[in-house]
Amino acid sequence: MGKFLDLKGNVFGRLTAIERVGKDKSNRALWRCVCECGNEKIVTSGNLRNGNVRSCGCLAKESAAAVGRACIIDLTGQRFGRLVVLKQTEQKRYGETSWVCLCDCGKQTITTTGSLRSGACRSCGCLHREAAREQGLKSTTHGLTGTRLYRVWANMKTRCYNRRNRNYARWGARGITVCDEWRDNFQAFYDWAMENGYADSLSIDRIDNDKGYYPENCRWANSVEQASNTRKSRHITFRGETHTLNEWARRLGFDAVTLFNRLKHLTPEEAFTLPKQAFPGQPLKQAV
Repeated sequence: MGKFLDLKGNVFGRLTAIERVGKDKSNRALWRCVCECGNEKIVTSGNLRNGNVRSCGCLAKESAAAVGRACIIDLTGQRFGRLVVLKQTEQKRYGETSWVCLCDCGKQTITTTGSLRSGACRSCGCLHREAAREQGLKSTTHGLTGTRLYRVWANMKTRCYNRRNRNYARWGARGITVCDEWRDNFQAFYDWAMENGYADSLSIDRIDNDKGYYPENCRWANSVEQASNTRKSRHITFRGETHTLNEWARRLGFDAVTLFNRLKHLTPEEAFTLPKQAFPGQPLKQAV
């Protein structure tokens, strides 16, 4: 039997151990601690000694506030392709800051920070339309029948409504549909795609996999983002937003393995906001 380790009076970060209050289900000693801010918290001896928990949660909140302020990148006045950023919008798109931009052709469009900085969105859509005309694409309606984007639109409808399609079981059979605005109007789908960061290297992705294809639930994503947004992925809610672990890692600038290790010991609030060096964790042999 291991020797009892008395932590009473010891200070761990902002926490001071007051008294031992028993054991948890894993037979780990529990200590009642008081934080410098005055709040109390019950913590295992291991988490105290390893530095996994250093406050009642106030440290994480303060760090989050600092991170939030540091993460705001002002793009006002900057040029991205044909777009000049005019101002930030009040609402976010897909969890990202969005911007009102003025295109060289005179039209305004709204797009996200990620789409601008990655180069996925370089115009209001006029650049793609000009490229299509230069290629001499023929169609009796929109001239885009031979494009990749038209195939994306057609395949989207096929897997939702064609029972003979091999993918129907994972889409149409689950009740996934295409909104009326897009189902019979490729031009409407095209206009949305051009205004929301379409690129030939990206695929259409539903933000909520249990809902259908409509503007508010769709985005253009690369293969990594799509792979992390499956029904089998682990979803985590943090400050009113829900994303997969890999998506949170990308947004916060963490390695997914490090974030996975943190979440075994910490709450999402603590895991997502503590400085990277505060809890390096034990790396796994393979990424999640």
